[in-house]
Amino acid sequence: MFAAADERLREPAFLGGTDRTWTAECILGGLSSGEGLIWAVRDPIEKRERVSRRGEPPAYVTVTDDAGVEDKRVLVQEAEFATVLKQFERQGNTLSPVLRQAWESGALRSMTKNSPARATGAHVSVVGHITQDELMRYLTATETANGLANRFLFCAARRSKLLPDGGTLDPAVLSALAGWLAEAIGFGEQADRLVRDEAASAVWRELYPTLSADRPGLAGSLLSRAEAHVVRLSLIYALLDASLVIGERHLRSAVAAWEYCERSVLHLFADRIGDPAADAALQLIRQAGAGGVSRTDIQTALGKHVYGDRLTAALGLLASAGTAHAVRSDTGGRPVERWFPGRSGGL
Repeated sequence: MFAAADERLREPAFLGGTDRTWTAECILGGLSSGEGLIWAVRDPIEKRERVSRRGEPPAYVTVTDDAGVEDKRVLVQEAEFATVLKQFERQGNTLSPVLRQAWESGALRSMTKNSPARATGAHVSVVGHITQDELMRYLTATETANGLANRFLFCAARRSKLLPDGGTLDPAVLSALAGWLAEAIGFGEQADRLVRDEAASAVWRELYPTLSADRPGLAGSLLSRAEAHVVRLSLIYALLDASLVIGERHLRSAVAAWEYCERSVLHLFADRIGDPAADAALQLIRQAGAGGVSRTDIQTALGKHVYGDRLTAALGLLASAGTAHAVRSDTGGRPVERWFPGRSGGL
């Protein structure tokens, strides 16, 4: 959603002219730990020091050990977001919980013993770029389950044209855009509480059941904060319009942006359950096609690490999601269980 990765949009004619401090000091990279993120937006750090005076008992005074950071805004840009996803798997890494704190409230704190820094009122944004293959490989079930992944907006993108000699941005257009953005930023800095008007409230009540509905599979997990994202997007659209009232146009614009993110997630993850064993089993079932595949053959293919209750749970996830179904046939001995793609009866 934010195109600051293009250096031309960070020149004085554009973002530098709207907020030079943010452009120069608040755009960072190299996200690797929760402690590092907190340090970038830290509050002042104080400590107690012992003071001794001749003839007097020792006393303790509070001194400022670190002045902290005055501007608590930070935009983290990661051109190789796969590197960030890999950090989540490191033993003891606190990046995931700190990012979740940033999304919730902007009050950041790590439980690491030797990290005294904390932050209040932080405003953290993350823009990451990653290929589809890397995202599928490094987005783990853990980050999906703990709710970090669904705090991000997923936007699938591809280039729309070939420009071997580069493109040209009209300076006059950039200047006008910078002026409009500067006005919106100034308005937003003074804004207090925003409310929806009656028309937007009616639309919101109509949309809310759909936005908040549960969905199966990995895509469902990644889309489970739809209503929260739409609220935030509608607020942004209203502020960009210099309005303290969220109107129907702001809400519908937010929904349109969310629907693009939703389609991106479905494009990437619609066929994935999010459970490694279930996803592997589904691949085998689909490869078998109309003839189906027996439970025994699935277990043999998946290996000794997926058997018994683990295999039953994985196949149960496929059945509940409607991506596969079982047919049991009597052979005169032990019944044979074969698995086929889709729902039972083709529904």
